[in-house]
Amino acid sequence: MRVRYGKIYIPHLNYTLTVAPFHRAPPSIPRALAYVERTSGNTATMYVPLDGTPSAVAHEVIHVLAYICDHYGMVFEREFEHMAYLMQYMLGKILGYEWSDVPERKRR
Repeated sequence: MRVRYGKIYIPHLNYTLTVAPFHRAPPSIPRALAYVERTSGNTATMYVPLDGTPSAVAHEVIHVLAYICDHYGMVFEREFEHMAYLMQYMLGKILGYEWSDVPERKRR
């Protein structure tokens, strides 16, 4: 999958994640496969290469979710379902798929 760069806005939290090419990361960041930094209380920037692996992107999304919980005073462990939906949403936006593209499974 190819990474899609741009801004991801989460309206109910007034939170914005910017996904940017890794080569635009500040020189002070450590060498890594991807990196995320909190840029303010309700914004973060994720730096990831165009061919970033889904596991590296997921790893950084977890950091973003932790920043969101910290900013809003939420306890991560009590927000499992909320965080799981946000992770699905962000991964879909970054990795270029929509949940509507996934065929529905028939219930038994």
